[in-house]
Amino acid sequence: MIAIDDSPRTHVITHLLDELSNNEEIVGKEIFDAAAVLDRYYAPTRYPDALGGIDPNRIFTAADARGAVGRAQQVLAFADKMVERRPEASPHNDAGT
Repeated sequence: MIAIDDSPRTHVITHLLDELSNNEEIVGKEIFDAAAVLDRYYAPTRYPDALGGIDPNRIFTAADARGAVGRAQQVLAFADKMVERRPEASPHNDAGT
């Protein structure tokens, strides 16, 4: 993980959730589990040669894709809740208001 400032820079969702947990945010097991599944899909679905020349279409099924979408929706819903809880996310905290 590389950080330019205090914010982590990574594609690994579980690392981001670990950062939240380290900052005393509550991240449930269901969200961690969903993120762990999504993390496994990252490299082989983004980089076709990550599977040693095997076509990802031969490894991942439509059911895998549907499951990944469902897990991504879980993680995104959690992230939306976290953003809503942040004071700086309020439109009334702008310097001009």
